[in-house]
Amino acid sequence: MGSSKDRALIVLPLKIYIGTQTGRSYLLAYNYPQKETRFYRLDRIRDIYDLNEEKKYEKYLSLAEEKVKNCWGVSHPETSEDKELDRIELIIHVGEREEYIIRRLEREKRGGRVERIDDSNFRFTIEVTDARELFPWLRTFIGRIVRFRCSNPAVTKRFFDDIREMAEDYGGSI
Repeated sequence: MGSSKDRALIVLPLKIYIGTQTGRSYLLAYNYPQKETRFYRLDRIRDIYDLNEEKKYEKYLSLAEEKVKNCWGVSHPETSEDKELDRIELIIHVGEREEYIIRRLEREKRGGRVERIDDSNFRFTIEVTDARELFPWLRTFIGRIVRFRCSNPAVTKRFFDDIREMAEDYGGSI
């Protein structure tokens, strides 16, 4: 790891992920001393040393994939049992000749669900380990969002605080 926090970690590499919003590459690995799966940024790994062959690789990979199946990005709780999933419900208005918005929702929904409410409104719902990771994506729908709800009150507060702050920056209010 390259920084003032140089340290050696003993991990089992499992999978490589590419962040769709940042383009950063992450290694999903099982950290033996901490007995948990974690993401590590590849650009911060300085050296790699080959240790022993892991005979239970498939077991660790299966556990890791189960743990990250509700991740929007690379954030996940220390253990899956520690935290309930955040449930987001978003109503998005889609105007005439804006079918591309619907196609985009379907393409980018990850583990979410998109359903038509009426001719011009669609509901997007998803359960994730950390709803804050959706903020950059959600912001791309500002002006189309009819309703935003999240089971995590802190996420809801931050979402509306961010909108309020943005409106003030542009001389308006909500």
